[in-house]
Amino acid sequence: MESFLDSYHLEFTVIQELLIQTGSLVAGSVALALYLKQEGIESTLEPNNLNIWMEADDDDRVATYLSSMGYVEVEKSHSYKGIQRVQFFVHSHGDKELHVIHCGGSPFQYVMDQFDLTCCCTWWNAAVNQFATLHPELTKQKLMFYKDYREAYAYENDRCTDVQSARLSRYLEHGFTMTNRLFYPIGLEDNDNREMVYLAQPNKLTGHTAFDMWAYEDIDCATFLADSPFHILLYTGQQYHAFHRDNLHEYMKEHFHRVNPIGTVYSTPFGQSVTDHAMCMFIYDDYTVYELVNNHSAESMDYHPVLVSMCTLKCYTVAEWDKGTPGLVLEPVAEL
Repeated sequence: MESFLDSYHLEFTVIQELLIQTGSLVAGSVALALYLKQEGIESTLEPNNLNIWMEADDDDRVATYLSSMGYVEVEKSHSYKGIQRVQFFVHSHGDKELHVIHCGGSPFQYVMDQFDLTCCCTWWNAAVNQFATLHPELTKQKLMFYKDYREAYAYENDRCTDVQSARLSRYLEHGFTMTNRLFYPIGLEDNDNREMVYLAQPNKLTGHTAFDMWAYEDIDCATFLADSPFHILLYTGQQYHAFHRDNLHEYMKEHFHRVNPIGTVYSTPFGQSVTDHAMCMFIYDDYTVYELVNNHSAESMDYHPVLVSMCTLKCYTVAEWDKGTPGLVLEPVAEL
């Protein structure tokens, strides 16, 4: 990022501090191109115009700095959706253009809500000088899909607008491929903002490792969560355990008991059981940390009865885990 900003006649440390202070983001195709370079992935995609996404409409600290570095604001029209103001800047040397986009709300949430292609949901976290993306496991393979089902339908039925087709063609020409849309996790109104685990200030996951039972190794919690939105942490016995949603779900489907009056219950690899509803939380709801708390023991109604350890499931987003307040609590009781 430092060399890229230098090519824009900007000082890295000043821009970094300004973005941290204002809660702003560098996001979109520039971030995507630099993310691929960060991950060592070959790509012909090169950074284009630099876009800085800001929250407050009346915050001109970035604009003031740009003016001091030889940038001149010019009048231009724009087609950005749902934003309050766009400032266009051209450097006095005439070789660089830069946009400051005032969202009127969280820039991160704007990127998540308004950016159409998943690969474009990529940003620079100035606090730790790191690029991140919404679906790293797909983006690293240069795979993408439309987040909005209406746009996905238009693409699948060859009904894209000219603007959509032009944007899509750009990424296809640079080696990206459309893939099937992922339909889960779907339970929360907004995606869990896992970027909190990268923030410079400490949080409850900072410096902690999780044990991956399949790989049989300890993994840094933040690194594991960054690799995929399908990675989750189970917390039990004051220990984090790392799972892919699908792997955990497949295991639990094959390890079940009948408990009266609850019905069918499903066990984790630790022998702790939860209700059917609770098991679905692991795969269909976008929580990140799931805490298992022993509730009571019950004898199963199987052909060979066994003692089943029934657990309360507490579900947390990253922010909720940091606060110690679960977003959802499911007790091991019979459901109506």
